[in-house]
Amino acid sequence: MKIKNPKLSIVIPTYNEKKNIVILINNLQKIVKKKDILTEIIVVDDNSPDKTAKSTIRLNKKYGNIVTIIRKSNKGFSKSLMCGLKEARGKYILCMDADLVHDPKELPKMLNLMKNNDMVIGSRYLNDSIIKRPKYRNAISLIGQYFQRFILGIDISDTTNNFRMFKYEVFQSIKHKLHTDGNVFLLEFAYHASKKYKIKEIPIYYLERTEGESKLSAGKEAIFFLHRIIKLRFSG
Repeated sequence: MKIKNPKLSIVIPTYNEKKNIVILINNLQKIVKKKDILTEIIVVDDNSPDKTAKSTIRLNKKYGNIVTIIRKSNKGFSKSLMCGLKEARGKYILCMDADLVHDPKELPKMLNLMKNNDMVIGSRYLNDSIIKRPKYRNAISLIGQYFQRFILGIDISDTTNNFRMFKYEVFQSIKHKLHTDGNVFLLEFAYHASKKYKIKEIPIYYLERTEGESKLSAGKEAIFFLHRIIKLRFSG
């Protein structure tokens, strides 16, 4: 059963996150209950072999505000995220990863900042706060962020973190410009939103994933990412 007129929609793409998603959802439920935030949680699962979806369906029997979408074809992070965003009906939408790298305790702060902003992004780079990541990987990531900012001319320190909250109308106004054929989706979202809306970044602690396996391959994405950034710059 769907929640009527939720204030907040939380969209979480999943793939083999059976252990983590239970921890994350339980933590989220405690926070939104304490703050009395009418919330729907939308889990978009790419038909995980570990039966992640069964865990969220079971949790919904307890909480009654979880929507589980199982995608059996056309899989991928960006496609799953777009699918969840299209289902979201809250005044505000929060995107986050399922693997416990994002701290749900930041949610109330982000929601409070939405009073004077259209989008709030949790940045991993404002305070250099990525935990358990090798220094060389962090350096490569920082260089990539500087390159994006230089080419695209945007003043956002972290364009590719999936921990972000925005107004419903922000997504509706730019969704036709977003591509889901690769993990450049988050960058495109931030870029197009920055042209029309007020964006606020906040420093967050980012804990490298502790359970499961990463779904992103930086090496395979690099060339595609570079091509899309240049294309994005000249196409607007």
